[in-house]
Amino acid sequence: MRPPRRPRRRTEEGARRRRPGEGSRRAEELRRRESSEAAFPLSPSSPSEARTGEQAAVSGVASLGARRAAGLAGAERRGEPNLAPEIRERRGQAVVAEIVEGSPSRGLRAAASRRDSDPVDMTERRRERLAERRRVRKRRIVRASIAGAAAVLLAWVVFFSPLLALRSGGVAVRGAGAVGVADGDVKAAVAEFVGTPLVRLNTGEVESKVRKSLPMVKRAKVTRNFPGGVTVAVTLRKPVACMAEKTSCTAIDEDGVRLDIPKSQAASLPKLKLADGDAPRATSIMGAVLGALDEGTRRRVASVEVTRAGQVSFTLSDGATVNWGGAEESAVKARVLKGLLSQKAKLYDVSAPHAPVTEN
Repeated sequence: MRPPRRPRRRTEEGARRRRPGEGSRRAEELRRRESSEAAFPLSPSSPSEARTGEQAAVSGVASLGARRAAGLAGAERRGEPNLAPEIRERRGQAVVAEIVEGSPSRGLRAAASRRDSDPVDMTERRRERLAERRRVRKRRIVRASIAGAAAVLLAWVVFFSPLLALRSGGVAVRGAGAVGVADGDVKAAVAEFVGTPLVRLNTGEVESKVRKSLPMVKRAKVTRNFPGGVTVAVTLRKPVACMAEKTSCTAIDEDGVRLDIPKSQAASLPKLKLADGDAPRATSIMGAVLGALDEGTRRRVASVEVTRAGQVSFTLSDGATVNWGGAEESAVKARVLKGLLSQKAKLYDVSAPHAPVTEN
């Protein structure tokens, strides 16, 4: 007869067969426990044990990271939604945090808070950048407005304001004071320009006004003196001869311009005798000849005669006669005559200045 079967053993063995992998799970659990104890020892008794504990902790960290990565891969295989790269990166940061801090839940909470706060931070940064751009734009507008207002104010002060206008007491005169022209005469000629801004003052017009108002003024030069003055430098005409008329003698300069000077002063000038003909031309020739003479020689001339042909001769105060000839080479003739006057003679002929002649 057969021995009776043992149903209990078969039942246990069947139960074992019905639960496959139970032994492998227990083995895995034991390995985890051993690795955890090796990675985080409670109290190292010596420095060598502490170093061994540190190395075990590092290996534990690596195994923990590997398990987390395996878990993520398993989630993907099970059909869970794909994780974005940034979420994977944040979970990796959470793993590092929980390893360093020793609290998995704390690292996960930090990663979750960073994930939730990142969009807010980007929005705040964008708002700050926009606000800064508005502030920069406002500052530029304010600066441009201030610069424009300053330019307008400066233009008004320079071109229209009385601050830089010609004042009545700001006219200075140089070169006047001779007979016929005083400082007051020049200032009176410039008086109509008082109140004109110096930048807009036409100096050429002022110079022309001075010459026309004062015949004794040959040239005038006007210089601006900011903030409200001008300097008028005048060159006066010099009387060189007295042109005899019916009842009087009128002084003229080297240009033939009639000058208003006292009669006593005009009477001491050389007398000009003009032949019938072109008086302006004769006056111009006489002016060129007398203008070439130096001051000492001019004082010795008693009278001047100009012919129709433009030939000039004059009589000296001692009665001697000078045959000048034409108006050409007047400067050379004047130097030759000055040298000849050191000799006593009745006639000095310088019409040919390179071959002068004297007669006793």
